[in-house]
Amino acid sequence: MIIRIRIQCPNATLANVIGVYPSGFTQSSTFMDPYDLTLYNFQVSYSANVNQVGQNLFCFAGVDSIGNQGDSTCLRFTVQIGSDSRNTLYINNATHYPTGLVSKYQSNWTLLYPTGVSFTRPSTDAFIRFKIASTNEDFATYSVVKQLDNVNYLSDRLEIISNVVFQAGAQFYISFDPGVFLPIATCLRDSMGITDASFWTFQTSSEPSTTSSTSTTSVTTTITLHNRTVPTIRTLATTLPPTSTTKQITSISTTTTGITTTIKTISSDSSFPISTAVSITIGSLILITVITLLIIHLLRRNRMNSLSKLHDNISKTSSSPETVQQYRLTTRTAAQLTSQVENIHTADIVKLSTQTHQNLIDLNHKI
Repeated sequence: MIIRIRIQCPNATLANVIGVYPSGFTQSSTFMDPYDLTLYNFQVSYSANVNQVGQNLFCFAGVDSIGNQGDSTCLRFTVQIGSDSRNTLYINNATHYPTGLVSKYQSNWTLLYPTGVSFTRPSTDAFIRFKIASTNEDFATYSVVKQLDNVNYLSDRLEIISNVVFQAGAQFYISFDPGVFLPIATCLRDSMGITDASFWTFQTSSEPSTTSSTSTTSVTTTITLHNRTVPTIRTLATTLPPTSTTKQITSISTTTTGITTTIKTISSDSSFPISTAVSITIGSLILITVITLLIIHLLRRNRMNSLSKLHDNISKTSSSPETVQQYRLTTRTAAQLTSQVENIHTADIVKLSTQTHQNLIDLNHKI
């Protein structure tokens, strides 16, 4: 227990603590509170013996460095033997449950009052304690004054609501401090506590030990990559339809260049991901497509150039002047008759064609 004394006068310190101590009472040296320099703390402890059963007083007062003495304060310590409590509930072995084997998650605990007996919540603080049987140490404590949701006083019973998970496979018991049912100052027997470790006992069930093991399985996947045969680009032959003209024949020669694409298959002894093979295949297909489109473009361009030359040649031929073959006419002899010469018509001798590329038709002599 830690006791605090506040010094009221400025520039004064706590010089001494005077008091009346019961037998078995010890006190530590005083020390200053690090957060409040006017407060001085000291710790007290009390170990009673069988001759001190009942109430024992500890009264003390502080004296500062100036010589001022503070008001006296008294603390009452009740000493009782657990199996010798005079509390009515203990003597009558009041009904209480659950007991024995319970779940570690158990939270509702009930103590029934004897007929004609009832208790109300006290104004002085006291505690209900869940203790570990093997060590008598507190596992959980509940204040009857401050923790209203955990301790409920009814007209015929006392209800305790615990909010802890108990240790599995352990023994516990419930202890009531003096003043839980009646204030200690009344000095009545029901103000005494119930501290007997055998009054309200229970134990939690053991849980089987769980062994967790983790196994790792290695899975080896073998991927075999086969060489794929990629077809090469075939040489495309372009044949232009023959072109013929009258009086002039133009020969068109088209030269087709064969482009052969050699695809070299690279084989690797080491395996590589399928995604790499797929990427290489897609890249090859894109390259082949680009080369094919380029060849088709070159062939079309060559053909267009040839047709352009042919059209130019035809245009030159059409624009050339007409060629007329002329023949010189001579008389056979001077002795020919004048009548025969006169019978030769000029229109019958030479007939000229007005059309392009037409020759002399015939020459008629009328003798």
